[in-house]
Amino acid sequence: MPPRYLKGLAALAVGLMACQDAPGSSAGALPPASQAVPTTTLLRLPRAGGLPRLYASADLAALGWRGRDRMPPLQRAVGFDLDQALVYAVDSSRGLQALDLATGTTRPLTGRVRGAVLGPEGTLWVVDDKDGVVRIRHRLAKPTGVKLAVAPVALYGTSDRQLISIEGGDTARAVLVGEAEPGVATVLPTTRTAASPWGDLLAIADPSGVELWSPRGTGAPRQVKVSGSPTTVRFSASGHKLYVGRERAGLAVIDRYAGERGKDIDLPGAAAALRVAPYGGWLLAKAAKGDSIWIVNLATNQFAGTVTAPWDTDLPNVIGDATLLLRQGADVVALDLRDAGFRETGRLKGAARDLYLPVTWSPDGTPMERPAPPPDAAAAAAGTPDSAAAGDEQEPAVGTLYLQVSRSQNPAWAQELAATIRDEGFPALVLTPPPGEEAYRVVVGPYPTREAAESAGRRLGRPSFIFQP
Repeated sequence: MPPRYLKGLAALAVGLMACQDAPGSSAGALPPASQAVPTTTLLRLPRAGGLPRLYASADLAALGWRGRDRMPPLQRAVGFDLDQALVYAVDSSRGLQALDLATGTTRPLTGRVRGAVLGPEGTLWVVDDKDGVVRIRHRLAKPTGVKLAVAPVALYGTSDRQLISIEGGDTARAVLVGEAEPGVATVLPTTRTAASPWGDLLAIADPSGVELWSPRGTGAPRQVKVSGSPTTVRFSASGHKLYVGRERAGLAVIDRYAGERGKDIDLPGAAAALRVAPYGGWLLAKAAKGDSIWIVNLATNQFAGTVTAPWDTDLPNVIGDATLLLRQGADVVALDLRDAGFRETGRLKGAARDLYLPVTWSPDGTPMERPAPPPDAAAAAAGTPDSAAAGDEQEPAVGTLYLQVSRSQNPAWAQELAATIRDEGFPALVLTPPPGEEAYRVVVGPYPTREAAESAGRRLGRPSFIFQP
């Protein structure tokens, strides 16, 4: 299972290329992260230079924290590393800056950055202006000796500390970069790509369908036929599903494991770009024409409404469970997606020029994680519940931790997946949807501590994330 870095939204950046600042470009869209929903704060980075500030995500109230050092003018945010409490950003001179939230200080790491991405396990990958690849861990930059043959148009980190570089030019390619030299590569039909949260699968939009390429595999990419000329792709937060925008109205849905089509999601028109909420539950689609943003409730797979806002590299985005953050004129506004009218819950006046990054970090410098389960939860988690062995639907035990493997509206499919995981020796069960939700969660557990859940996740060998009811 991915380690703690993803819990801090480390994978919010998808290799933002210095040459691709256009809203809606594949390199500028935020990829999914795949975790439970912790308390999240909002970091405001001054685009014109100045002191960064921190806000509550739901109502945008100032939290009284600001940086000690003035940051230089910025181009874009790269991501947040929870374990080191570091925020990475590219400045207007294409230098890489590191903001230490614990001390409020900023320092440059390297210069002349062409592209940068923060991998799901905390490795920061940088491509310099000569297309050389630099690996940064624990604030130490180490050139890999790899020189890319073609300047990349997108970058994706993997959970096994490798880099996927998407090359354009006459022949599009995906190249896997490790410690010493470029490795496995495959020819792509287009550069319109998305990687799973762990970088173990790459999806490519093609006019005739979607190709799925595994950089760890040896076979050729497999293709899933999708009509309507696919133009953009995004994985779900769990990595289980793939959403496909097309020239035709509506979204196609693909099960990444079965490689099969699901039921399409109706939209008012064609989507030019997609963004999945970092912790799941919501999908945002940019209309191919105009500034309409369509909102999809992924718990029901239904269109939930429309807002009007520009589409940028950082916003709009869904913060926490259901707070939509977007630019509205000169302001930044927070909307409650659980309210039928998308009620406004907060506003930062005159703040639209700046950059925004959700972080799971509090002003006192401690990670903002859910409280530990009560002592009786440990006893409850000591063994496999009888009902889990039987495969019944369950009410979640409040205060305990699970590994969520999937979320589906098909209860029969969920039970089948849970049975498969139990056959592998893990205590899997299906959680009954709470009121107002239609999705059945396939989970493993419960576990008494986060450490126990993470240890089980590493043995599980499937994409999963920690879920706490």
